Amino acid sequence: MADDQLPAGWEKRLSRSTGQHYYLNTYTKESQWDVPDKPAEPVSSTGPEQVQCSHLLVKHKDSRRPSSWREENITRTKEEALELVKGSRALLKFNDFWPQMHNYQMAYGPSN
Repeated sequence: MADDQLPAGWEKRLSRSTGQHYYLNTYTKESQWDVPDKPAEPVSSTGPEQVQCSHLLVKHKDSRRPSSWREENITRTKEEALELVKGSRALLKFNDFWPQMHNYQMAYGPSN
């Protein structure tokens, strides 16, 4: 099979980090280095068509840009930032975190 004639449901892409081509299953968004030899199968899903995702970023004094709209000068260490991320992850994983996070920020404000 010629490189430009991939089985249905596959795309050939170029890795920016390695400069090598890889192959993307357009249904599952999984990738592989080997040329696919059979068509990608659509995935049947019983889950929601859309999900909401939040991005968690805690900057530290050695960040590329150690400032934000919330904090002009960030002084926390990388270790302190990591502890904040771990704490937030625990809230995400085990609790109904949105009301708690809101209450925490209202009570304590952004942490330095």
